[in-house]
Order: sequence, then structure tokens, then C-alpha cells
Amino acid sequence: MRRVRSLFLKIFLAFWLTTALGGLALVIATALTQPEPFWQYVTGEASTADVRAALEALERGGAEPLARHLEQVRVDRGVRIFVFDAAGREVTGQEVPRFVQGLARREVGADQQELVVNAQDAPALALRLVTSESGATYKVVLWNPRFRSDRFRISPEALLVRALVVVFVSAVVCYALA
Repeated sequence: MRRVRSLFLKIFLAFWLTTALGGLALVIATALTQPEPFWQYVTGEASTADVRAALEALERGGAEPLARHLEQVRVDRGVRIFVFDAAGREVTGQEVPRFVQGLARREVGADQQELVVNAQDAPALALRLVTSESGATYKVVLWNPRFRSDRFRISPEALLVRALVVVFVSAVVCYALA
């Protein structure tokens, strides 16, 4: 009779300890693999570097290399970038949503380099007035079309890492208690 109680206690403790440590491992893995929020991207160095690289591509090779660079940024970061010349035309010829065109028509002074807008049909936009190395001035609009789902969007790689961490922690706990 004594042996059964010990086995029950062992299984009970193994289950709850594994559940607790697996949950903790999942929380830690989630925190470490969380994608960067759009507002941090817009106000940080990454967006500045992406915009500078886009303008360099435009000035070196024209609209086609710029379009390739903007597509790469869209794939890598989930952000669409639109570059408008002084006449207000989008330089790559890509289709521009109405709310992006409306934002690009706004006046942005030297003291107001960046404007972030949150609206119902344009959840995350930023407007920047940028001067290239050649001295040409461009208005650059950054748009995150999936702004509302950013918190819940997860890459397959991050999901795999999280699942492996939980399985590993569970296996270690079960082995230690066996």
C-alpha cells in the first residue's frame, strides 16, 4: 500500500512540475523570440537604415533596384515603404493606397521629420522627409499593413524554438523525477 502512494505522489509531482516549468519555458522563449513592434521600428535605427539604403538604391540604379530593395524590406520586416519625389509621385510606380497618398500630401517641415498616424483604415503609418546624398528631397511613408496582428503573428522558426524548449524542459523534469 505504501508503494502505491509513493508512485501516485511521484506522478502527481512530475505532472505539475513539468506543467509549471514548461509554462515558464514557454513564457521565456516567447519573450526572447517576440518580433519588434512597428513603433519601435519606426523610431529606431533600423527604419533609418532601411530608408537610407532605399534612397541609395534609387540614386545608384533607379526605380527597379529601389523596388527590389523595398520588396526585400517588406519580406524581412513586414513593412511597406513608399518613396515620393518632390512632385508627389511614387518613384517605383507601385500601386499606392489612398490613405498613403493622403499622408504623403501632408506638409512636413524640418522640425517635424516624422509623423505617426493611427487611424481605422491605416493602422500604422509614418511619414518622413528625407534628403538624399545628392541633395534631392523625398517623402517616405512607412506602412505596416498587419499592425493589429503583430502581437499574434509568429514565424514558424520562432514557433519551433518555443515548442522545442517546452518539450526539452518537460523531458528533463520527467527524467529527473523518474
